[in-house]
Amino acid sequence: MLLQLATYFNVPLRRPQAMRPTRRFRLDPEPLRFLTAFAVCFFAVGLPYWWIPVRRLTLPDALTGPGLFVVGAAALILGWSLLSRLWVIALVPAAAVPAAVWARILVDGWNNPSVHHVWALELSITEAAGLFCAGLGALLGRLLRRLSRSRRP
Repeated sequence: MLLQLATYFNVPLRRPQAMRPTRRFRLDPEPLRFLTAFAVCFFAVGLPYWWIPVRRLTLPDALTGPGLFVVGAAALILGWSLLSRLWVIALVPAAAVPAAVWARILVDGWNNPSVHHVWALELSITEAAGLFCAGLGALLGRLLRRLSRSRRP
């Protein structure tokens, strides 16, 4: 029945060669590495920061610790393993630091609107701290990449 209808309406049963997919869909690993680095840095900075009570919260002292070290280490790994531009490699992990603080500001502001009245200053402090650590890590990663590539025969 289908063959009769196809011949009656002159519809080809197979797709022409131009419409066939020429290659399989492959997922590019670079965006996945950036997304993974952002998520790891977001939670590495955010989890210790979110547990601090609002009254004891001081910046940048609340951020110092393993969270910023993870940001620098993630930028170092991205700088060593990827061929992207250096500023992109530095900005992705660095953006996780103010994102974690922004999440805290939103939740605390929802519960009590009178806290975090200097949120713009908080975000600028965390941007500077995150960019410093990630920039340093990305530079070190790129330097390690150059040194490891130059030693190979």
